[in-house]
Amino acid sequence: IEQTWAEGVDYSGCHGFNFFKLGGKDYIAYTNLANKTLYVIKGAASAEGVKAALEAKDVVWSAAINASTNGCGSGNSGADCAVRVIDDNNVYVAGHIQNVGVVVYKLSAE
Repeated sequence: IEQTWAEGVDYSGCHGFNFFKLGGKDYIAYTNLANKTLYVIKGAASAEGVKAALEAKDVVWSAAINASTNGCGSGNSGADCAVRVIDDNNVYVAGHIQNVGVVVYKLSAE
């Protein structure tokens, strides 16, 4: 992914983009290595929408990844994100930062 989309904005710390629907709307989940945060933003259904979604900065949910008591290494990935869709209104989102921790949250549509 190109890393200089907007002047003065550094997207190089963004990892593990995952696209999903929740409550009939498109979202993107990802981790940001620089600030050790797991994000969910309004998004698009595919990679073509990542640039515009990140530039819009329409964050609908975020959580710090700071669980230092369960810090773990992970081969080649400094940061990652995973999504598991349960049904149309519920999803699990997990974020990982190497040597910092892993967090898992269940998100539900309002």
